[in-house]
Amino acid sequence: AEIDRWLKEEAKKDSESRKILLLGTSESGKSTVVRQMKLISTGNLSDYREAEWRPILQGNILRGVHELLHAMAQLDISLANTNESAMLRNLPENAVRSPPTPFPEEWSEAVLTVYKDPSLKVAFERRHEATVLDNISYLFQHIPRLMTPNASISNEDILFARLETTGCSETKLNMYGLNYKVYDVPGSRSERHAWVPFFDDANVILFVVSTSSYDQTLAEDPSTNRLLEAMVVFEQVCNNPLLENTAIILFLNKIDLLASKFKAEAFTVPFPDFAAPPPGEDMTEHVLKFLAKKFYYLNHKRERKLYVHNTCATDTNQVRVVLATVNKIIIKLNLAAVRFSPRSMDA
Repeated sequence: AEIDRWLKEEAKKDSESRKILLLGTSESGKSTVVRQMKLISTGNLSDYREAEWRPILQGNILRGVHELLHAMAQLDISLANTNESAMLRNLPENAVRSPPTPFPEEWSEAVLTVYKDPSLKVAFERRHEATVLDNISYLFQHIPRLMTPNASISNEDILFARLETTGCSETKLNMYGLNYKVYDVPGSRSERHAWVPFFDDANVILFVVSTSSYDQTLAEDPSTNRLLEAMVVFEQVCNNPLLENTAIILFLNKIDLLASKFKAEAFTVPFPDFAAPPPGEDMTEHVLKFLAKKFYYLNHKRERKLYVHNTCATDTNQVRVVLATVNKIIIKLNLAAVRFSPRSMDA
């Protein structure tokens, strides 16, 4: 009887939960948004154990340093030719992307040695001229701490960790008094066919876009611009008949990286119609308005409002404000749905 009661309570919670489907292309920051939701909901990411996240962060650092070492040739920066730098530079790509667990101590020592070379810091300062992981901006300054065997891992570290989404993850949480089920699905081309089953009964689509990816290409197709790909996918999602009555909230994400790296000349390659802002207007704000307008016109169903928010998914305070607004939007939409449902019309 006690099990039956528990099952009924769980079923009731599930039926009352709002379903948020997080969509976007690879490396848009979707998973970071989920972690922020969890952090804001519970106040901690304590269920993410240090032993699991330490090798992930160390692997991210390894990949970032590996990419910087390879970028140095194109940036015309020379590095002391040590055994450590040679070993790291020559590591196979699959070893860099999926390092063994536990993380090899000799690799950690090699990273710490190379990190002390001033030339690597020069390459880091010029990282926007090459292709490196976005999170290296944060991780680079914490290399001495994070590369130690028993490094303590903080909530902030976890927010900046890059872990490729494989398969759909479901997160149940209570945020601002409402129960949510958040589904994070992979964004790579080969995985997008798995999105459609999740379209059914989704209350909200939260589509995340990396605004800083305007000068990057897809890992799976180097001929395709990442931001243009995100626009193509957004248009397909926005105008899918299965989502005709589903609210869509757009997160123009990674605005911090956009601001730090923006170059108008590079931006006009994918967007030749971009024009400089009028005197006195902030460039980043101008770019974000430009992108919001581009995405707005991809929504062919004009009567459906598109909610747009500029976000930095790693900034907890900023995301807290945005999610409070998202929560209000969902409440408003639910009230409207109840008001115009057949049952309420018959009452």
